[in-house]
Amino acid sequence: ASGGDLSGQLDSANGMIEELKGENAGLTAKVGELEASSGELNSQLDASNSMVSDLKGSAGDLNAKIGELEGINIDLTGQLSDANAKLSEADAAQQTLNANVGDLEQQLAAAQEAASANQQEADANAERAKELQALIDAETSRASEQTSLAQNLAERVASLQNELNQAINSQSDDSDAQALRSQLIQSLQANGVDDPQVEVRADNSVGINLRSESLFASGRARLSAEGRNLMQRVSSALSGYGDNQIRIEGHTDSIPVTGQLQQVFPSNWELSVARAANAVNFMQNQGGIDPSSLSASGFGEFRPVAGNDTREGRALNRRIEVVVAPAK
Repeated sequence: ASGGDLSGQLDSANGMIEELKGENAGLTAKVGELEASSGELNSQLDASNSMVSDLKGSAGDLNAKIGELEGINIDLTGQLSDANAKLSEADAAQQTLNANVGDLEQQLAAAQEAASANQQEADANAERAKELQALIDAETSRASEQTSLAQNLAERVASLQNELNQAINSQSDDSDAQALRSQLIQSLQANGVDDPQVEVRADNSVGINLRSESLFASGRARLSAEGRNLMQRVSSALSGYGDNQIRIEGHTDSIPVTGQLQQVFPSNWELSVARAANAVNFMQNQGGIDPSSLSASGFGEFRPVAGNDTREGRALNRRIEVVVAPAK
């Protein structure tokens, strides 16, 4: 039984005990009344006996009185007998009530003991519940940490996978660029370009380095006869690369343009752009290269490949680079 049920039974038993105690008090009062009545009857009987004794000494007319008093005495004796019987019944009822009270007190003690045991069990269960809740909280925290760790690991795996894919793609792009470089070298050599300077660039495009001295006179942007011949051979070598974008880049050394040339090329910017544009025009008009794949740009002296403090370094910086991007 639960603690609530036992408390209800305990209250009911206490109510029954109070009712029985009330009935017992009533019977006790009634017994007192009967005992008082019996005393009065005994007193009357004594008085009657005394009167009888007194009257026996009288003659004649007193005998009738004695007979009457004896009748009264008989009635009183009957009433006394009835009162004694009722008193015995009341005593028996009181004994029964006392026995019932004892039983109820025992039941009450048992109920109180059971309630105490149930309370102890409830307290133990509450303490166990606290311990279990603490374990649940700890496991929940641990699960949260594990989830966070799993998310971090998943993000790390995704990052590593992305790096791997980039490395694979880069390796693939680099392999494609190296293959393109080899093809261009073979095509240039096949078209009479001796010892071509061909390098793979950082963006996996391939650059063909042509010295300005082989293409232009000093301070000039128009292709020389030798330059037109070289650009024709380069154009022939690139005729099979219509799907590739071909960009012509003009570069100069750091020596500024001087004299009358400044009227045409105020700075090395204009000179580098003009040389790149003239090379593009030749490749389109004489070289037969699709103009939609061509573009030109100039960088002046600002992308050197060597120092400008020596004659050799400046010679290397004066160049046209034909940049071939991988086909998409």
